[in-house]
Amino acid sequence: MKAVPRRSKVAGGALGIVICLWVVDSMWGNGTPDSASASSAPTVTPSPVSEPTDLAEPLRPLAPPSVLNADLELDWLRRDLFVATTVMEAAYPSTDAGPGDDTEAERNRQAALPFEQRHELQGVLTGRNPFAVIDGSLVSPGAEVDGFVLIEIHRDRVVFQRDGSRVLLSVRPPSH
Repeated sequence: MKAVPRRSKVAGGALGIVICLWVVDSMWGNGTPDSASASSAPTVTPSPVSEPTDLAEPLRPLAPPSVLNADLELDWLRRDLFVATTVMEAAYPSTDAGPGDDTEAERNRQAALPFEQRHELQGVLTGRNPFAVIDGSLVSPGAEVDGFVLIEIHRDRVVFQRDGSRVLLSVRPPSH
């Protein structure tokens, strides 16, 4: 295969740029060239810069008539995505509890339960770097959960330790 000379590459690139500029000019200038004057000295008249009032105006030649005739409301595109709309609030009522609600009592009740009743071993990933899935989170050996350190991971159970006492969590068999 013959190598393309550098001069040909530059000429091809320049031709590509000219074609791109011609296509853009024909789309926005509607394909009509500016009128040229035959005078010897070109006259330069500054054209006033006007801001487009309709942002879709440059795209009108490209859009099909069905889109141009549609009366679209685009305010929903400008809304904050992290703020719930009234429709969302009606469909999914807020479960946020205010201060002094039952959630504080529930947290205190949960804290009084033993470690093995508060947490659930959902699965184990064995291999070179074993992990345990506890309450939906991946936990590796040495990680701490409620003051207990994960020290062993077995095929169907894990062992936690705190202050010399050991706690065993086992994978619960599936219930049918």
